[in-house]
Amino acid sequence: MNYGHWLANLCTAMNLLAGIVSIEFSARGEFTWAAVAVFAGMVFDGLDGKIARMFSATGSAFGKELDSLCDVVSFGAAPAFLLYRVLQPTHPWQAALAAGFFAVCGAMRLARFNTNPATPGKGFTGMPITGAGGMLAIVALRPNLLTPFGLLLFTILLGNLMVSGWRYPDFKAVHLPKSLGKRIILVGFLFMFAAFWVQYGSIDYAIIPLLAYTASGPIYTYFMWKAESQK
Repeated sequence: MNYGHWLANLCTAMNLLAGIVSIEFSARGEFTWAAVAVFAGMVFDGLDGKIARMFSATGSAFGKELDSLCDVVSFGAAPAFLLYRVLQPTHPWQAALAAGFFAVCGAMRLARFNTNPATPGKGFTGMPITGAGGMLAIVALRPNLLTPFGLLLFTILLGNLMVSGWRYPDFKAVHLPKSLGKRIILVGFLFMFAAFWVQYGSIDYAIIPLLAYTASGPIYTYFMWKAESQK
């Protein structure tokens, strides 16, 4: 039995639960906690891939499919519903259209990833739904950053970035320890970090790296195109 895959799938399941919790918080009007739940899902989403690659070079096909099914809830439906609930009092039908557009684009992005995964050295095609969902969740909580109309346009922009042809960097190709003992220690550290961040971290800290990653697509694509044109 491959316990590494079971551990990775457990993190994926926690990602899904975080998305469900986020939707419940949004329904109650507790928008800050809804965004925190989305970010908790991001932590677990990052953990499952790292853990899977610790115990297997390629992970499992089951784990990849499970990850996509959970991501469409946690980073597609949950942030979209948060946006809708935030703007519902003033812009109900506009918010519904923007939220629906974002969720559909997220599902399409995941479907494309399943059939056309990231190419080593060339990154992802389209902005990953994890980053887009986290970006939407945090911006929806900051009405002083964007007007309601600006937030609607930004939501549509994020949806378009997910299904675009822009290339985004893939940070998954990291060097992992080879010994089992070091891997177990690293897994424990990642779990402790996730628990600490969810309990004490502030989502405000995430806006800068998320915004930088959102803007990195055109820049990354330009340098890739420039490098390929010089060959």
